[in-house]
Amino acid sequence: MFPADRNHEPLTIEYDCRNKRSNKTFSDPFQAKAFYVSKFKSGRNPKVQRSKTMAKTTKAAKKTVAKKTTAKKTTKKAAPKKAAKKTITKKTTKKKTTKKKDGLRKAQIRILQALKSGKQLTRAQIAEKVGVMSADCTYYVGANDSDVRTANDKKHYPSLISLKLVRIEQHDTDGKVVTYYSITTLGKNKLQ
Repeated sequence: MFPADRNHEPLTIEYDCRNKRSNKTFSDPFQAKAFYVSKFKSGRNPKVQRSKTMAKTTKAAKKTVAKKTTAKKTTKKAAPKKAAKKTITKKTTKKKTTKKKDGLRKAQIRILQALKSGKQLTRAQIAEKVGVMSADCTYYVGANDSDVRTANDKKHYPSLISLKLVRIEQHDTDGKVVTYYSITTLGKNKLQ
């Protein structure tokens, strides 16, 4: 049965109006909800008044739930506690490593494969081809500034520029300095 086919009980919403409480009754619960939300947003402190039949049904439901829980409590018997031997086991957790055998991360290998064609790519083009965020290329490829790059290499892992697998070339296009990255012969050898 669809909700539209049900016979809904009328709902009464009480709210603040000109320093007193006013009531409004709705036969449709969706209209009551919309009215409630509008009064709530305007700060009128709406409250849904319960009808007598709603109060009876909720009381009956609470009684049946209470009966079920007490029945479960009485049927369960406490099992006798056995003296268990305590064994000390060391938990060994394997750290997830994304390194390959040759010391490169999976993303770094994908970057080298993207640059393998010999075309020069910008950081955004590399990120799009490889499927990483362009900000992560700072760690994978390496930062343009050598001081930042060495600090990142010490903190995280060596970048492709520091490993001399990728080289940086900066070109002036339309008054802007654009950084391009290309693979070196050492990088091509690393892929094979």
